[in-house]
Amino acid sequence: MQSGGGAIRPPKGKWHAMQTVIRKYDIHFHVDETVCGFGRTGHYWGVEAFDLTPDITTCAKALTAAFFPISAIMFRQDFFDDLMLSSDAPGVLGHGFTYAGHPVGAAVASEALKIYGDIDLIGHVRGIGLFCGIQLVQGKGTRALWDPALKVGTMVQNRAHTRGLYLRPVPPDRISFMPPLIINEDEIDEATAILKAALDDVRAEVKGRAWDLSRTRPSW
Repeated sequence: MQSGGGAIRPPKGKWHAMQTVIRKYDIHFHVDETVCGFGRTGHYWGVEAFDLTPDITTCAKALTAAFFPISAIMFRQDFFDDLMLSSDAPGVLGHGFTYAGHPVGAAVASEALKIYGDIDLIGHVRGIGLFCGIQLVQGKGTRALWDPALKVGTMVQNRAHTRGLYLRPVPPDRISFMPPLIINEDEIDEATAILKAALDDVRAEVKGRAWDLSRTRPSW
């Protein structure tokens, strides 16, 4: 989406058609997530809203929640491997920015990313508007599902209910969160705070239990 022109959304089907063409002709796909990244579109990355797979992504701003100037560039693995190979001759990384690796910027970004992803119990959030589903997992790293016998989704439901927030679990350990259409911003803040408290309680309760890490990461 274009920010400078006033939040201009691309025509329906544009990006799907564009990605099809550039893949056909092996054209590298670079995206700029400076504005659209880190949840601005309702997805962690803007490309997720349009089902896109970039080769290189740039980001900034929300990387530190705008508390400190910073930017970053992310490469697809094969791009990174080529970059490292071309760096062998001079003996240093063959790419850089004027203020790359600024210690304060790196520290602020690291802390911001921890805050964005501090609920390790949540593996995936999907939906649109007030139609939301939350997948509960053993950890963000593997996204392994919980043993159904533990009923982790029900545990979250019960902790939320005791605080006055009503939601329901759907197998396998998904939380269905669909508040009424008349909900206002203050009530949304209150609901998300209660949900976070319920998740924190359950995370503390199940921490240290034996996990069956042999279960494969689900596809969503």
